[in-house]
Amino acid sequence: MAAQPAIDTRTTRARVTRRTIVAGSCAVMAQAVVVACGGGGAGEGAPRPPAAISARLAVWGNPLFPFDKDVGGEIVAGLRAKYPNISVEFTPENDSLATKLIAAAAGGQPPDLDSVSGFMAQTLGYKGMALALDQRLKSGRGIKRDDIWPSLLNEMTWKGSTYGLPYAPDVRLIYAAKDPYQRAGLDYTKPPKSWDEMLEVTKKTTRMEGGELAQVGFDPYLSSSNTNAWLLPFWQAGGELTNKEGTKVTLATEPAIKALTWIQRVIDAQGGWQVLKAPRTTNLYQRFVDGKVAHLVDTFSIRSESLRPLDRSIAFGWAPYPLPPGGRRANLGGNHTFIIPKESKQQEATWLLLQELYDEPNLLKFVDRYDRVPATQSLARSDKFLRNDPFRKLMIEEMPGRRWFIPLPGAADLRQPITDVPTQILEKGVSIQTALTEAQAAVQAALDLALRAV
Repeated sequence: MAAQPAIDTRTTRARVTRRTIVAGSCAVMAQAVVVACGGGGAGEGAPRPPAAISARLAVWGNPLFPFDKDVGGEIVAGLRAKYPNISVEFTPENDSLATKLIAAAAGGQPPDLDSVSGFMAQTLGYKGMALALDQRLKSGRGIKRDDIWPSLLNEMTWKGSTYGLPYAPDVRLIYAAKDPYQRAGLDYTKPPKSWDEMLEVTKKTTRMEGGELAQVGFDPYLSSSNTNAWLLPFWQAGGELTNKEGTKVTLATEPAIKALTWIQRVIDAQGGWQVLKAPRTTNLYQRFVDGKVAHLVDTFSIRSESLRPLDRSIAFGWAPYPLPPGGRRANLGGNHTFIIPKESKQQEATWLLLQELYDEPNLLKFVDRYDRVPATQSLARSDKFLRNDPFRKLMIEEMPGRRWFIPLPGAADLRQPITDVPTQILEKGVSIQTALTEAQAAVQAALDLALRAV
């Protein structure tokens, strides 16, 4: 497994005071009741009326979705209007694997809310680091557990308890560039629907000049997912990462061989990996906008995050990832998730912030801003979100088949060997079967170790 980034064990609550949205202070409440600024945690007696809660919340969030400005700032301002004694101190943190949270919790100074990858929620739950949200979901205004997408809930549920709330999930599709298609005499609004068709279109949209690759037909790993993108055709071909019980890793199987063999054929059709990887030194989205890449496999959100900022008038085709013969619809999707650290002393106020985020007008405003999938099925399927937009309609159609990595305890250690499978094949010349067998053994060993500790 690749070395983890160094952890700053000096992380403290003082660190998160860099950005303060709303000044908050302790206040003397009605009937001379004084509510202390650290209050609101579990075990402090009967819950207080929301108006009587005073808290300064330390929120660690993904830098893509700030809560001290933009839409996130507006949501916090709405919370402040309802509860003047709650303030939010936002710190942008890339903490998808919860490494910073684990370090901060060990020092007794966790934030009140942390954004992690959804597949880490079970690990944090069984470690006793994340708060189980089920009682709050049963009684919480505006947040209904059964309305959250099952594919998201499955990641965050351990032994019947839910340990996270998703807020910015995504899924992937194929983007087709206009100019490369037209140069090949093809209709860019009709990308390939099958693996065989994608291979043929790849050949037609690949251009060599002076012995170098001037136009990429289709690099299956040219994506924000990078080498993880091999999982999408693996799932389409019927593969599963583990058995139903979550005790046995099932990587070295026929669906994986089938998917990786097809990917290798696509790569070889463009001169092989050494030729295909050469242009990767330049920005992949700029290359797509410039017509030097015919296809991308990426999230729906790059439409607004990456492509249109480079060219507001860009025209492109789009379609689901092409299917193998007899394949099933599947997708690769991340899941930005908020967890409440169990040691937070301000859980009541933190839950009020999450309720504000999940309030339907706010959630709609949030997903509109970031071109993301609504975490709730009711909003996702509503006219107010879809607005007769076929792009969004496809986004929602892909959600039931959305998957990610193994979300079981020890998730961070289970991921790397899976990610490394294509690297072993392409860079080290290892056979597909050997790469899968070795990865399966490594993941199984990590899973066995994690399950023994549960």
